[in-house]
Amino acid sequence: MKQEARLIQKSCYKKMLDKLILKSLRKKYEAEIDGARTNVEVYLQQPVGVAEHPDILASVDSQMTIMAEARDKLQELDLIEFPADGTHRV
Repeated sequence: MKQEARLIQKSCYKKMLDKLILKSLRKKYEAEIDGARTNVEVYLQQPVGVAEHPDILASVDSQMTIMAEARDKLQELDLIEFPADGTHRV
């Protein structure tokens, strides 16, 4: 009986940990998108204030890459949390 209780407790702990990891990753990717979007807005609104970035086009393009990669990761995270078979991971 004690072993069964330990297995249940361990399973609950793992589910909680999985949920925390996925939640943290989601926040990380959302923050990456927000930061890159803010940088693009600064480049577009005040390009003269960004003296250390003489190639504005390349700078904006690099921020677009950051946003696209973070969005891709969010989509993959959705597939992990909500698989196509209708199950719910966490």
